[in-house]
Amino acid sequence: MEKLLKAQEVMEILAIGKSHLYKLIRTKKLPSISIGHTRRFRPSDVTAFIDCLLYTSPSPRDQRGSGLGAWGCKKK
Repeated sequence: MEKLLKAQEVMEILAIGKSHLYKLIRTKKLPSISIGHTRRFRPSDVTAFIDCLLYTSPSPRDQRGSGLGAWGCKKK
């Protein structure tokens, strides 16, 4: 089982702020687990998010109607 990451750790890994992280959660671009009043993240989900950014077009309008989610990643 993977050790879950805290929000602060994910913000440091992605070099983003708190509001941007919670926007990614709210828009379901980055999966998270709610435990009480905190959020935790699987390292594999963070890695998949980074890989998606590296290997796909960042323009969602380029992917319209293609069956792909935002950032060009296939929806699960």
